[in-house]
Amino acid sequence: MSPVKTFGAVDFAVFVGMLLVTIIIGIYHAYKDREKKSIANYYFGGGKMSPIPLGLSIAVTFISAINIIGFPAETYLFGTAIFWFCFIIIVPTIVACLFHIPMVHRLKLVSIYQYLELRFDKKLRQACSAIMLFIMIVFIGLTIYVPGLALNAVTPLGLEWTIVLTSFVCTLYTALGGMKAVVWTDTLQTFIMLAGCLAALIKTTVHVGGFGNIWAALDRGNRLNFWNFTTDPTVRNSFWSICVGTSIAASNPNQAITQRHLSCESIKKARMAAMVAIVPHFVFSVITILTGCAMYAYYEGCDPIMDKRIAKPDQMMPYLVVDVFNDVPGMAGLFVSAAFSATLSTVSSGINSLAALLLEDFVLHRYPKLSSTIQVTLSKGIVIGLGVLVMCFALTIKYFNGTIIQIAFTLGGTLGGPVLAVFTLGMFFPWANTKGTAIGQIVSTVLTGALAICGIVYGNSSAHNRAMPLSTAECTTI
Repeated sequence: MSPVKTFGAVDFAVFVGMLLVTIIIGIYHAYKDREKKSIANYYFGGGKMSPIPLGLSIAVTFISAINIIGFPAETYLFGTAIFWFCFIIIVPTIVACLFHIPMVHRLKLVSIYQYLELRFDKKLRQACSAIMLFIMIVFIGLTIYVPGLALNAVTPLGLEWTIVLTSFVCTLYTALGGMKAVVWTDTLQTFIMLAGCLAALIKTTVHVGGFGNIWAALDRGNRLNFWNFTTDPTVRNSFWSICVGTSIAASNPNQAITQRHLSCESIKKARMAAMVAIVPHFVFSVITILTGCAMYAYYEGCDPIMDKRIAKPDQMMPYLVVDVFNDVPGMAGLFVSAAFSATLSTVSSGINSLAALLLEDFVLHRYPKLSSTIQVTLSKGIVIGLGVLVMCFALTIKYFNGTIIQIAFTLGGTLGGPVLAVFTLGMFFPWANTKGTAIGQIVSTVLTGALAICGIVYGNSSAHNRAMPLSTAECTTI
């Protein structure tokens, strides 16, 4: 086992080059569309964008650094049951193609929560919008924190400075270029992410002697738990909890995805974009989880956390990459660029959609006669404010317990589930009224919130929720 390593000059050059190209794309679209000061252009790219880059953008919006760094760590600690996550996009895509896309195109909804005002009333619309604003701010904060943690593990940069750097770059090109900058940088970042993740998987697999040795290591470590169909709710990952529970949660109407559907000029093209998104989501999920399997085989005899080389499980993936690519200049920089690309795509999409929600659901409700120029200027100011807000939240995450995957899933289920129920009642139960729906949402939010808080305070003592055994038997020093 090699000693702790850090970035070299070539790694820094690759990383900085990626950041510069990203900023240039934002500046280019700001200059190109400098005369088009309309909300339709800023938030929806003029409504005439190609479904292929939009499909890639939909996929990478939620393939964040949480996936690229969190999934390998989850596989390393808890086994291969997380593989079921590769299939969860199928149900949300079917729901979007059959129901959400036709609805938003026919009603011409700028905010997905406008539907709730049309179906119920303004208060329920704003309540659900506020809840999803909170969820997205926390999710984006988590997404910013992860690559900061990664760079902190392998470079001299402090965690706080890497968080500030990520927030600055995302906010800058999102504020400047709007939706077109977001979509085209997402497209570029898709290929950076693919190159970085594939390189990490291939190199680690070669180091451990192939997939046969990986499979044998997983078997020795009791991590071949993919075929887990238990209905026990205390089990951390199983077919039912991921393919059913997470698939349903992912079907929740989402503002960032809605904006991409509306950036297509027709329902047919929006459906094409939704289906294009399935492929990169599946590919990236498989690659990151297989990398976690290879990582376990590589560190089977000397866990770097127990050996005090790193502090947190979410630092394992960047540490592995610097370790295995010690003799290949620039490759570690490529992987961290991939993690940052995933973060930039998610954060830029999230901030852009949050700005649209704030403007449409709250500002324009009070000041409906604002001119298009003022709305675009105000939107850019909101983007900058949101960038500062999520940066401040990201700086506090180091004080939280649990892995990033656990925090993200807990929050989404606790608060997002009741919002999904409100949309479901509105779309499929014509007899559901405003009062009953509002009471149901309040009660379900309180109950799920109580369960989540109890889980955080008291923990889950179930053996199923604890990390699987790790070893330092082959470490040179402990």
